[in-house]
Amino acid sequence: MISHFNLVSIPFNRFCTPQRPVEDDVFLSFLPFNHIYGLTYFLCGAIYLGASQVIMARFDARKVCG
Repeated sequence: MISHFNLVSIPFNRFCTPQRPVEDDVFLSFLPFNHIYGLTYFLCGAIYLGASQVIMARFDARKVCG
């Protein structure tokens, strides 16, 4: 079971890296938000930073690279 503390601390710990994202960055969210990685990194992470995000309904490599 994932506690509220875990959900809050995961984005904070993930962004304490040398390549820390900032609020001017744009997140390309392609993972489902019902999966823990999509929820904590993309959704909660972008909200935590105040960053923008582009939400894809499904990952498409041609749209991402083109």
